[in-house]
Amino acid sequence: MSKDTIFKKGVIPFLIFFKQPKMVKDFLMKNNRMFSTVMKTAMTAGIMGLVSIGNVAQASSSNITPLYVSYACQNKVKLEVSYVFVGGKPMTATVKLNRKPAGVLEFNSKQSNEDTRVLSYKKTNLLLDSGFTLENSKENVSVMLTKDTKKTTNILAKNCEIKEYR
Repeated sequence: MSKDTIFKKGVIPFLIFFKQPKMVKDFLMKNNRMFSTVMKTAMTAGIMGLVSIGNVAQASSSNITPLYVSYACQNKVKLEVSYVFVGGKPMTATVKLNRKPAGVLEFNSKQSNEDTRVLSYKKTNLLLDSGFTLENSKENVSVMLTKDTKKTTNILAKNCEIKEYR
């Protein structure tokens, strides 16, 4: 790999920015959740074949798209979701329920089926229509947030309508 290639790919600016290992550690500790989400999304995209190792920057700009949607749900429940779409399909979602963090949810192929796309973390699940994509995300598609317990599944948010979209 030539020096020009290394500089263009951002390795040198990254190393210049973090001159000391302590700076790197402090930065990662403060931004751990953000890096975790971004890295998991990038790895998922790589596994799906959407991102090649030599083309991460180009692929990320064309295939990975963030989207924020605020929903007003039944019983005055407010649901805020920051989606990350990979290839037009939601792969991760950072969820807030009534302004409190509910988790960073990831695509769960074990729970998803032909009708429902499930994003989950621990026992929290965001259920979406299987046809939910970046293109139709402005439409009111079925969105439901649930939390599994030992005996039952509690519905935290349902019958949601889009309140804000950006």
